[in-house]
Amino acid sequence: HKITSLVFAGSPSKWQGLEFLIRSLAKLDVSQVRLTLFTRVIPPDIKCMIEEEKIGERVEQNFLPHDELISVLPHYDIFVIPRPSYKVTELSAPIKLIEAMSCGLPIVATDVGGVNKYIEHKKTGYLVKPGDAEALAQGIMEVIENPELARKIGRNARQFAEDNFECNIIGQRIKDMICSAQEESG
Repeated sequence: HKITSLVFAGSPSKWQGLEFLIRSLAKLDVSQVRLTLFTRVIPPDIKCMIEEEKIGERVEQNFLPHDELISVLPHYDIFVIPRPSYKVTELSAPIKLIEAMSCGLPIVATDVGGVNKYIEHKKTGYLVKPGDAEALAQGIMEVIENPELARKIGRNARQFAEDNFECNIIGQRIKDMICSAQEESG
């Protein structure tokens, strides 16, 4: 069996959901899955959890400056965004979501407000219940076991990113907003 490479990128803050990601990894057949955490540090409680779950040989910590991260993302199979439902996660979308989409990576993410504005379940990504390690593990497994689904959501995610976040499109939207504001005030 091929080893599937999962990738997480972000700070080790509680609201990023590393705890749920580690718990979900422990529920998978870890001989077939490798996880790379692109984060400055792994907090002591997460390190303990990795040791307790006996998955240390499949978890790697790395760090790259943000502008270099996008160049390595295409080397991974699945991008994971395990955010729990907190006020900050319901109101903000991570830039890494858009970067992973633009790379055409299939994304397994929690169904929180900042993420579900961009991911449509099984179309541009795979959404799971926030804070539920079992649901996250099942979502990851479904994408691993269904390569056609993985390819489809990766392609659709890339198309979504091109259609919504390309520089010319964003520039036109800003121009339209300025013109609209001028018309309303004028």
